[in-house]
Amino acid sequence: MKILIIGAGIGGLALAGFCEQFGIEYDIVEKQPDQSHHGFSLGMWINGRRMLTKLGLRDMFDAHAKPFRYFNIFNGKKELVQQYNFDPFFQEYGMGYFHIHRKALIDGLQSKLPAGKVEFSKTVTDIENVVRPNVTFANGEKKSYDLVVGADGACSATREKYFKHAVRTFVDWRVWYIWIDPKYADPHAVSTHVEPGQYIIIFNEGDKALAVLVARQDHTVWDKEENRMATLNKVFAKENTLVPNILLDKQAADILPSDLSEIHTSCMYDNRIALLGDAAHGFEPFAGLGGSMAMEDAYVLASELYKAKDLDVALRVYNDKRMARVAKALKITHRMQKISATTSSFGRKIMNFFLKYMSHKVFVKDYFKFLNEEI
Repeated sequence: MKILIIGAGIGGLALAGFCEQFGIEYDIVEKQPDQSHHGFSLGMWINGRRMLTKLGLRDMFDAHAKPFRYFNIFNGKKELVQQYNFDPFFQEYGMGYFHIHRKALIDGLQSKLPAGKVEFSKTVTDIENVVRPNVTFANGEKKSYDLVVGADGACSATREKYFKHAVRTFVDWRVWYIWIDPKYADPHAVSTHVEPGQYIIIFNEGDKALAVLVARQDHTVWDKEENRMATLNKVFAKENTLVPNILLDKQAADILPSDLSEIHTSCMYDNRIALLGDAAHGFEPFAGLGGSMAMEDAYVLASELYKAKDLDVALRVYNDKRMARVAKALKITHRMQKISATTSSFGRKIMNFFLKYMSHKVFVKDYFKFLNEEI
């Protein structure tokens, strides 16, 4: 069996790593010229560390990951609404919620592959979705594979072109990522600052902090660099205790905007093309599950390909396992979203009142159930 992996992000590289372990032949291509487009950092729970452990990358994760002990929720005046302690997770798993730089994670995943295995600046232009797919590349090269896996992110060209039943919908929330001075971040806590129609999440990464600014915005009106600073100052005008300071010495080019969206699909494969990671089920950044879910996809798909004598059976089992798991992860994501993404002033007041009395057991219940589930 030989497969083609389209995309050398977290999910694609993890799949390639598991293919190396299971002796599955593969090619992996990436349209970018190199890995300099790493981005910022991402959150991870014990399920992500488990996948990295299976790849022999536990020590890498432990060396680079930044642990958090608390989840703080503030209002726009920087008044503490609620603080949740991650200690139950540390007691249960030996770890709670962590952040890791994407560069460290990508470099670690790529280290499990032979040098030069990822073919950069290589794009797929056509896939003949038959029993043995015929793939045409932009350079004119043609190859046949047993399976093609689209691991090409939320903007997946593979999904858009070959999965007509899959729909990407924008939710009209825009996020801006920016590195800021760590003095604005609690070194031990994830801090969320909430106001109607907007919120800010701050993660202290040690040498710097990541600020994630989120607000209601029309996704059809794109965030142009020349207008970005004025837009941010206008959108977050009510938040006058934090935003003016963290934006003071920043340039528009320092800030990465992205419109949040959801992927709706009834099946993660079609004949001999499968989807993986954000291409199949992009997660909004509310629960810290996206990167881990992509690696889980990779592990389950590689395992089923290795075990099954029939490719149809392998893909069906992969789909059934992952669709059920994704539904549970989305439930947690949407619950965490409700805590922060409230648009009305009245709704925000009600949510803040509710949060003051929401016990830690309610906060951790769904997470524990999800993290204890066997993959």
